Amino acid sequence: GRVPMMVDFLEHGSRDPQLYVNYSKSYFNWVNKVEDSFEERISPEQTKLLELFSLEINNAKRVEESLILKELLENGAVNTEEFKRSIFEKYQRLVSDNTISSCLINLNFEFVTEKKETKLISIREKYNLNLVRTEGNRIELEKEFAVQLENSTFKEFLLDSIEYAIRKYNGQYKPGFFVEGFSLYQKYSRKDVFRILNWDQNPVAQNVGGYIISKDKSNCPIFVNYHKEEDISSTTKYEDGFVSPSKFQWMSKSKRNLNSPDIKAIKNYKLGLRLPLFIKKHNGEGGDHYYMGEITPIDGSFIETKMKDDNGKEVSVVKIEFKMNSPVADNIYNYIIH
Repeated sequence: GRVPMMVDFLEHGSRDPQLYVNYSKSYFNWVNKVEDSFEERISPEQTKLLELFSLEINNAKRVEESLILKELLENGAVNTEEFKRSIFEKYQRLVSDNTISSCLINLNFEFVTEKKETKLISIREKYNLNLVRTEGNRIELEKEFAVQLENSTFKEFLLDSIEYAIRKYNGQYKPGFFVEGFSLYQKYSRKDVFRILNWDQNPVAQNVGGYIISKDKSNCPIFVNYHKEEDISSTTKYEDGFVSPSKFQWMSKSKRNLNSPDIKAIKNYKLGLRLPLFIKKHNGEGGDHYYMGEITPIDGSFIETKMKDDNGKEVSVVKIEFKMNSPVADNIYNYIIH
């Protein structure tokens, strides 16, 4: 007797309503498009906000933003110390101040970027958004956002998106598989990875390549496309692969030697560099990668070698062997390597 919401799909175990979000940018847009009897109206600003929250925040990859948002909508403010306690009670993990800061950056859409003319700028700057602010250890709604929430349809669809994200996250969360933000063998987009690693802004894809070290040298996510196509350029045909479920062999970007800054940083991982490994079987799987766990360079395994570029010219590259901090589970290991 009513239009189903996203949480209804979860309760009835039918298809994942995020498919409608990915297709139409928000569940509201989808309903508006396919449901003739649907007469609810929201403003262009509210339409854009629903799209942003649905795609960038409430995708069930990190739950903290969704929980903060839910409490803001229900109570108008969040006490960060109480929030940390509630996360510990629910998920048996500690939330750092860095993660809280990252959540606020995301909730204000400073992390994601879009082009304006020829320049990449944050979505917050492009659309002049002011959504949440901090006062001491309190997170509060900005007045402009509070006014938008007076529209009951906008608020209903936003709450539904939030509730969907929290329930989906909870349904797949296993404390034993959770490693500092990521769940073993779950899929993440590169954007998800940088968001969960608390980067201030999503880096440009061409600057990442197969890996990128954060400015503060605290993390270096490594992305591997395991079965590479024949038609890619010669200098990206890296010999990356598992030697065993506990050992991974990897090649740096081309034109690197043992004295290159990125190689030195990886070699000096004991200074606090985190190395999470993400793998997709092949490009046909789409853009997302499986989180395989944390890796540690094997001292003495750094070897400078050569590979040929498209013109047959030799360029230097560094081969490294890593130990998997947790051996890879058999089912995913066999799936990836075959």
